[in-house]
Amino acid sequence: MSDHASKFEELLKADTARMSLEFIAYGAVIGFIVGAAAVLIFQDMLKAVMS
Repeated sequence: MSDHASKFEELLKADTARMSLEFIAYGAVIGFIVGAAAVLIFQDMLKAVMS
């Protein structure tokens, strides 16, 4: 029983690590897109103010 439990725990840990890696990857992609959009909007605003 204890052997089965430890195998289950190992699987759970591996799955959790994979999930967190996916979460970090998605977060990086979303952050990059949001950052790029913010920079473009900011440049537009800056041009409007300067002109």
